[in-house]
Amino acid sequence: MGETKRALIFSFINKYSNIIIQFGVVMVIARLLTPKEIGIYSITAAFFGFGQMIRDFGISTYIIQEKELTKDKLASAITVSLVSCYSLAAFFYFAALPLSKFYGQPDIYGLLKILSLNLLFIPFGTITLSILKRNMKFERILIIDFISTIAYACTAIILAMNEFGVFSLAYAAFMGTLGTVLTSLLFRPKWVPWLPGVKQIKLVMGFGWRMSLANIVSHIHEVSGDLILGKTLGANSVALFNRGVSTVRLFTQLINQSVNPVLSSVMAKKNRADESVKNIYIMALTYTIVLAWPFFLFISMNAKLVLVTLYGEQWLDVKVLLPILALMFSANILFSFYGQFLVSTGLVKENLRLVIYTTLFRLAVLLCFSVTDLETIVIALLTTPLFKFLLIKRGLKDRLELTFRDFVKPLYFGLVVSTVTGATIVIAKTVVGSFEYQWQELVFLASSAAITWLLSIILLNHPINNVLLKPLWFKLRQLFFGYQQ
Repeated sequence: MGETKRALIFSFINKYSNIIIQFGVVMVIARLLTPKEIGIYSITAAFFGFGQMIRDFGISTYIIQEKELTKDKLASAITVSLVSCYSLAAFFYFAALPLSKFYGQPDIYGLLKILSLNLLFIPFGTITLSILKRNMKFERILIIDFISTIAYACTAIILAMNEFGVFSLAYAAFMGTLGTVLTSLLFRPKWVPWLPGVKQIKLVMGFGWRMSLANIVSHIHEVSGDLILGKTLGANSVALFNRGVSTVRLFTQLINQSVNPVLSSVMAKKNRADESVKNIYIMALTYTIVLAWPFFLFISMNAKLVLVTLYGEQWLDVKVLLPILALMFSANILFSFYGQFLVSTGLVKENLRLVIYTTLFRLAVLLCFSVTDLETIVIALLTTPLFKFLLIKRGLKDRLELTFRDFVKPLYFGLVVSTVTGATIVIAKTVVGSFEYQWQELVFLASSAAITWLLSIILLNHPINNVLLKPLWFKLRQLFFGYQQ
């Protein structure tokens, strides 16, 4: 557990430092670019994202979960990565013109050509990053991601301020990739081969095509709203929808993206040792719910303040979408780790089947309601978590041996802490008068909610208190007062 805790700490430091920088970029870019420009980039990025899913070809997951990793298997993985990435780069280069004509947006042509350059460099960093994750060397991944984020941030802001418009985001993405690849070379293990090979290519591709297909379908699930609404309602509607989703997804960036890499590595490690992953699954769920639900509640209750403070007045139309999206994401949290469990334990067929069914359902909902309005569409999407639960209900019981009783404690903690936090926000709004600036009110409410959340965690003796808060408090006392246990 010590190794897991250490990995979690570095993963959290990594994600939080990057999020702070990236969010600063988002706040600046939201004021320098128009919703239409951001909508155009969202459409382009959604389409290019298919290549991002295919280019990996499941190699990262294969390396992490493979029980006996040899040089021949790694050499074959390099071959698959090079072939997939360079083929995709050529495809997107020539697909740029037809796609720009389809959406009637000329800028898509240039954006897609710039983004395709990423694929020429990605293979040289993929293997190293995967091995670092397998060996849980998250302190090294922290350095790689930090440099990549700095490269992205500086490029995006400097170019946007110099009127590069939407192209500033594409160039920033390329510089971020270049930063990742060049820094990862510093941590490449000496025993990892440089040259491609084919001796184990059948084994690598046998795992990879299923994982890659699942990634593609997952990406369709994620970006289907952008692609469909971009055609039916236009780039402006895509920007509003995307802004609402990305705002609620702040939690995913804050918590899940820190927990998920470590969780995948731990579950894969336990699976390689033929150990049960049930306890680690419940632990992740217990921690995540008590963090997620109060966060989504805060976003819902302060939608206007959040939007104006973070993005400016031009994004206020998103206000009506945030509470609905927050409710949907709150439900999704309950099942967010099941796909990781399947992949980390080698059950890629089952994961592929789950992803296909949930994506087809989401596509059906979007297509049926795409000619209405954004609020109606988001309300209709509330049915997707229920559909996913019906699909995985049996798997939770048979594969993870989870029963309703296992969910009672995580749900209890989440409901109590969320209720107390929500009540604090209501009282704070009632007691305190108006502020001169809206950001001041947001900071006050967020601080009040955070203090209440912390007290609730301590009084309820939530596992986070024992695993994180108490050790942190002990370290602080050691640091400042020389306290010895």
